[in-house]
Amino acid sequence: MDLELADTPSYEWVVAGGTPGQPLDDGRFALWSASAQDFLVHGDQTWSIGLNWYQQTLPPPQTQPVPPLHGVKTFVAYNCTTQERPLEMWVADYTAGTGFVDKGRLDSQTVQGGCPQTGQPWTYSPPSGHQILVEAVDFAAPDCANDPQLGSCQRSSSAFTGDANGQVVSSTIS
Repeated sequence: MDLELADTPSYEWVVAGGTPGQPLDDGRFALWSASAQDFLVHGDQTWSIGLNWYQQTLPPPQTQPVPPLHGVKTFVAYNCTTQERPLEMWVADYTAGTGFVDKGRLDSQTVQGGCPQTGQPWTYSPPSGHQILVEAVDFAAPDCANDPQLGSCQRSSSAFTGDANGQVVSSTIS
């Protein structure tokens, strides 16, 4: 999708980051287009302005990603972080090509240094044959945001292939 001039207003742009109501400074922020469903980022252009859609800047997907685990029926995660902050759980289905999808919050399960002590684990049952990546994001950590692609904010990363006849795999995030 390219940027186009229009005769009518289009309220499709959202600034992600910064402080609402305050001018943007040199801090981190992003420009999101609701119609393109993508971020506008700096990019090298030969004949135009140096902007590009984020998805176009990603390297092409591997034809055969090699996940470390095989045959997962259900993935179970426990939040045992010592900081006792909640984690946001993101799932990317590389087979479906959906990119990262927010799959909910996993509250801390640590009580007086022991874990798991409270709450239910986070569970995900992937489609059979699909290559899956699960990212747990510590969005409340200093200088972090709820973004699975900010490496410094990730608490865990798990890759596997879905299999309805596979095994249940547990992950304790600390």
